[in-house]
Amino acid sequence: MTGTAVSRSLVLFTLNEIEGMRVVLPQIRRDWFDELIVVDGGSTDGTIEFAEEQGCHVFVQHQPGLAGAFSEALQVANGEIVAFFTPDGNSVPERVPELFAKMESIRLQAGKLMGMGDVSKSVMPKFGLFAPAKNGGTICVRYFMPWQTHPTLAATSSQCLAACVLAPGTVADGLCDKPNENPAKITIEHPLGAMEVTIEFESNGINSVVHSAEILRTTRKLTAGEIYVPSDIWPS
Repeated sequence: MTGTAVSRSLVLFTLNEIEGMRVVLPQIRRDWFDELIVVDGGSTDGTIEFAEEQGCHVFVQHQPGLAGAFSEALQVANGEIVAFFTPDGNSVPERVPELFAKMESIRLQAGKLMGMGDVSKSVMPKFGLFAPAKNGGTICVRYFMPWQTHPTLAATSSQCLAACVLAPGTVADGLCDKPNENPAKITIEHPLGAMEVTIEFESNGINSVVHSAEILRTTRKLTAGEIYVPSDIWPS
């Protein structure tokens, strides 16, 4: 992040959301963000045409599913802050700028308390929001990097967040049923699924100690290819 003016991108994920778009899009003030991007999964109900008429930058995703939408959105967005949004009635447009401003204010204060000084141009510390689990996990988390919403979780952040769940008196305390076993398995729900973190933990108030941590995360195929070997090297 450079300078004092921070560029912002708002990304809307759509798939046949014409009714929601007609309600939500007029509520989004264009001076909140520097660019408004619609990442569409292949709508056939007029969503794409409506978004284009409203002056949105429409990008039809190539990779299937929400994971593909997140990945491609981060490639096309130019903002230093990237917010993800859905026009299905579950998000309140006017609260998005307020949310990011409040998070940054807290992050700057936390940086000073951690002895890091002015962190306005630093990616550390990062920010996480906790909520009760919705799909059978231990807790639900939205993680920021720090100005972009992470589609999942970073490996190191997942371990820090799991330790926060187990430590008494943190913001996560009371939002979930803590495991009784040690090592404890913490299942953290995120927008694209869940990540399991196993923590060997010694609970002692502010003097609590994490002795070890391990994670289990899903994987996906990154590349595929063929190597052509000359017949004079390998005739068969």
